[in-house]
Amino acid sequence: MAFWTNHRWGITFFIGIEHRVLLNHYFLQDYPKIYIEADKKLNEAYKKLSAKLDMEGRKLLKDAQLAWIKARNQNCSETRRSEILLDMDCAANTTIEWTQFLNDRHRECVSAGCMNSKLR
Repeated sequence: MAFWTNHRWGITFFIGIEHRVLLNHYFLQDYPKIYIEADKKLNEAYKKLSAKLDMEGRKLLKDAQLAWIKARNQNCSETRRSEILLDMDCAANTTIEWTQFLNDRHRECVSAGCMNSKLR
């Protein structure tokens, strides 16, 4: 088992039958405060916006969310042998930015009505 001590790479995912996740020292000390809170706020913003949208809007939102996840994973991770390393700083910042986008769309829904075209 390998633990990475480089502070930028906070988590190591082992691909395989067991799908084990190893957390390094830096991640355990610092990033739950940032990334886990950002992820929690993202989930809240997604649910809040989804509740305001019609069926077409919810489908567009889901598609946009899946595209965002794919882009986040491509931009914030690196593969080394059979391991996938996640850049926690990148993941946290990307999550915060996407949450802001979702909150902006929610504010639009409340003030001017939902505009599905902005979810593409």
